[in-house]
Amino acid sequence: MALAESRLSRASRTIRPTWRKPVALLAGTAALSAVLVGGAAGAAPASAAEAIVSRSGVVSVSAVREGAGVPDGVDLKVHNGDITVTQAGTVIDGLDVRGIIRIKAPDVTIKNTLVRGKALSSNNSMISNYGNNYNFTVINSELRASYPSPWINGILGSNFTVRNTQISRVIDPIHITGSNVTVERNWLHANLHYDRDPNHGNGPSHDDSIQVQAGNNIKIIDNVMTDAHNAVLQVTQDAGDVSNLLFEGNAVDHGFCSVNISQKDRGPIYGLTFKDNRFGLNTEHPDCAIISPTSTKPSLVNNWFEDNGPLVTVTRGD
Repeated sequence: MALAESRLSRASRTIRPTWRKPVALLAGTAALSAVLVGGAAGAAPASAAEAIVSRSGVVSVSAVREGAGVPDGVDLKVHNGDITVTQAGTVIDGLDVRGIIRIKAPDVTIKNTLVRGKALSSNNSMISNYGNNYNFTVINSELRASYPSPWINGILGSNFTVRNTQISRVIDPIHITGSNVTVERNWLHANLHYDRDPNHGNGPSHDDSIQVQAGNNIKIIDNVMTDAHNAVLQVTQDAGDVSNLLFEGNAVDHGFCSVNISQKDRGPIYGLTFKDNRFGLNTEHPDCAIISPTSTKPSLVNNWFEDNGPLVTVTRGD
């Protein structure tokens, strides 16, 4: 059965959001310059006692969750409306953003900040540099949609780093459209899912934790990612070739298969490495950690199913 494309469609009568229960283990626009500083933090992440094997030894899933988001004790200043960053080197620090953030300048940092988004009627993301490739960093922040809909995603673009951040209540927490991206020690969970999604012909949402449409030099390291219905990692090559993608030290579960690699018509994907990851057992296709066409040959090193289960192998989905 060919599974390397997106998830199978299902008929439904309603348009309503649903999200999986996390695994028990597991109105205006402001143009910004210089530094925006705020001075109550989001809810603290839940804790758990599980551990995953990581590149530096054993990393606690609870530590990743507890370290992801706005640190305790940070007082946030409310900003009503969107933010458009137009000056290089801008730092957004300590804000509660009731809107979305557009990056239109290089060397932008967003830290200790809660981004809630806004009501949408077409596709958009809470933080994006899409179309300009200006570099930015998100650290110790939270993206949590206050207006759930089929149109809302988390971070969209290329040339960015996101660390110690929690993203929830969106369709895709992270959507990569180009090169030079690092995603490290984040908690991505509670994806929105619609039985009838207008983006998919009123079929079900294709929600992923991370979708990669194009890019080189992509690092996805030491994250906790659950609750996506389509895949934890979906590689599509929809917008261009994908190469040199490292997926290391992550604890993941759910999806039809947890990792779904699709070449489309661009040929094999080179430089895919999966190392020291722990995969859950709650995929819809049983025991399907990674699915890939036979012509793409990812490197697998020390990837395990949870509870000290067997080593992961690739399911072929031509």
